[in-house]
Amino acid sequence: MRGEGDRLGVLDEHWEAYEVIADDTHRFLWMWHGYNIRVIGVPKDVEQSMGYDWAWCYPRDPWLVAEHLRTWDPSTQDEPVGWHKRPTAKARRAPLRERNPEYNRPRCVHGCYIDEGCRTINCEG
Repeated sequence: MRGEGDRLGVLDEHWEAYEVIADDTHRFLWMWHGYNIRVIGVPKDVEQSMGYDWAWCYPRDPWLVAEHLRTWDPSTQDEPVGWHKRPTAKARRAPLRERNPEYNRPRCVHGCYIDEGCRTINCEG
């Protein structure tokens, strides 16, 4: 029987993280990471991969993070919502991003849409 905790994802013991969603090429997991929760995009094609292609930091609310991931469409949306830091160098680009141009506007490193302004003081965009 699946319990309430299953809404948080399925435990991946290798990563010590919870897989919430996946697309054709990546699995998206969240893990406790210091003062944050980190969501990572792990390639499916590498067995027991030790690296990930993208990451986003969130406040320490696993229920909210899991919900953000469940409402995200990785095929048409570049990145999930709600994150406050992107620790990886490159931003993710969805394979069918032209289907959702409003969602895929440029963002600053803090996750805010540049045309709406950033919530972080002295953000350089």
